[in-house]
Amino acid sequence: MKNFPLTIVDNFFDDPEPVVDLANYIGYTTPGETTFPGVVSSCDITEINYPMINWMMCKITNLFYDLDRVYVTWTAETGFQKIQPYDDKDQFHILNRGIPHLDLQNNLAAGVIYLNKNFCKDAGTSIYQKKKGSEFYKTSREFVDATKKYHSGYTIENYEEILKSHLNKFEETVRVQPKFNRLILYSSDVWHCQTTYGKKSKGDRLTLRFFVNIDCQEQHLPLNRYYE
Repeated sequence: MKNFPLTIVDNFFDDPEPVVDLANYIGYTTPGETTFPGVVSSCDITEINYPMINWMMCKITNLFYDLDRVYVTWTAETGFQKIQPYDDKDQFHILNRGIPHLDLQNNLAAGVIYLNKNFCKDAGTSIYQKKKGSEFYKTSREFVDATKKYHSGYTIENYEEILKSHLNKFEETVRVQPKFNRLILYSSDVWHCQTTYGKKSKGDRLTLRFFVNIDCQEQHLPLNRYYE
């Protein structure tokens, strides 16, 4: 983690009910050739409720900077995500597990806020590191193309084996449970994914995800600060 420490904040929103209501009201994309599972809201949340996102970002930046003393600017890409679990029989089935990945490198940090009231244990977020001997492993074009096709509804031959081979390059270092209204934030250089998508009996996995850049000219990024 080169920019921000792994950060968890419980009871993030003072009143999460309007956030859940918005997540249930807003329109979503249709499944397509994406590298991520499920569907996401059809527009950035800043376009329909800027005050909410501004409040959220002020609270996040205030975790790392004293906003009364320094000037901080931010940009954020925000959206809700829904993921339908694979089945109820085996929560840790390879097709019901997230895919370890890095977020876009033009962002400094990313994270999610869990919005399932009746949350499912082990449907949160896992942090990974590459195993010894896999330090130079990079996801292949074959892997990316197969994942996109699978997410758009195609049946991919040997896809489970492709996923298992990818997952076998990593080891889990942290597991965060999806407590309702809990925020988790991490640097963009951290490998991570959904631990699992949950169970069908618990409904879709619902989160507010965000990708952010934070700039403070008076101070370095939190993990790069120094004191004279």
